[in-house]
Amino acid sequence: LSVLAKEKVQMDLEAEREENTKFINAEKCLLPYIGTGRENATRRIFLRSMSGMKDRVMRNSIALLREKYPILNFQNGEGYYLSYDPVELAQYRNQEMHRIQNIYRALGGVNRILGEANHE
Repeated sequence: LSVLAKEKVQMDLEAEREENTKFINAEKCLLPYIGTGRENATRRIFLRSMSGMKDRVMRNSIALLREKYPILNFQNGEGYYLSYDPVELAQYRNQEMHRIQNIYRALGGVNRILGEANHE
């Protein structure tokens, strides 16, 4: 049992180390190109070319950076930028909360079937 526990701890440490490496890489390769303020927004195509990352990797890296930095993107084609403006931050949070609500509603049929299956 202790061997299994040690293996689990080792796997957890390796996963955490890999996540930290991805975060550090994102800070180094992407963050310098993300401007501060809406007027300094950086488009995805520019971030891809500057970082050398594939699109999916870059978007995942931005998601990691968002855990620490207030990186906004209003889905209007203007790009990503850092913001410390409380009004913009609230607007962005509302946009993302609306997206979460839409995703949850889209799972309605699946949840209904799973709910019925759990009662059989």
